[in-house]
Amino acid sequence: MEYNTAFYHLGAFLVYIVLWLICSSDIPQFFINANETVSLVSFLSLSIMGIHFAAYTRIILQEGEKWFRFLSYIGWIDPLIILTGFVANLWDPTEVLILNHLYIGMVAVSAFVFVIKKKEKKLAEHLFITGVLTIIVATAISLVAYYYNPSGGIDAIFLGVGVTVFAVLLFLMILCKEVKFIEERRMMDIYRELAFKDNLTGLGNRAAYDRKMEEIRDNGNEDMLVQLLILDVNGLKHINDNLGHYTGDKIILGAAQCIRDAFGTNGK
Repeated sequence: MEYNTAFYHLGAFLVYIVLWLICSSDIPQFFINANETVSLVSFLSLSIMGIHFAAYTRIILQEGEKWFRFLSYIGWIDPLIILTGFVANLWDPTEVLILNHLYIGMVAVSAFVFVIKKKEKKLAEHLFITGVLTIIVATAISLVAYYYNPSGGIDAIFLGVGVTVFAVLLFLMILCKEVKFIEERRMMDIYRELAFKDNLTGLGNRAAYDRKMEEIRDNGNEDMLVQLLILDVNGLKHINDNLGHYTGDKIILGAAQCIRDAFGTNGK
């Protein structure tokens, strides 16, 4: 469930990135004549993507739970300020853009600090560190470019490239974690199977017998017919002592095969 939520936030993050990049370009003017609305969507997309980044970071890192929740909540302040200014015609979104820049920087730096604090860093964590560093550098360059030349538009290019690289690295990070999760599940299934099997013969061991008897006690009824067959290999100790354990193992394997041949389809 947690990883499904992480995928949701990552997906939303990417959607807002694409929306922001499109609205920041000249593409919309070829289809619609609503520059103010397009500009509003651009600023809102830029302000909301940081919220999903904070939520994604909280789930993936499993560190700083309260802090990243706090960042997710306060992240909605900027979109509300932008909407309020637009609807009431109080201010232009560019006048409060510094709030969004500060918020994205705060989330990125927080993510970097918490991932660096993790003692054990695997490939996924290194990808995340690289991605966060990319977004920090891209944001810093974008800020310098914007405040140096607000109307140049080059700030969007730097931030767009940085965010895109960051998104790709996040996807790779999730893939690494998914592969790790699948591998762990596979190993758990193997260990679970080995726990109820005899290593030599592959037949069920004492634990498998106890589990089966417990199933019968829990799910059985008075009309159920249960037959228990007890077999023994005579002289096994004598064989091991005089002919060696290799010969004894061959006797056990032969007995196991006899059991399979006789009862393999009729019981456990």
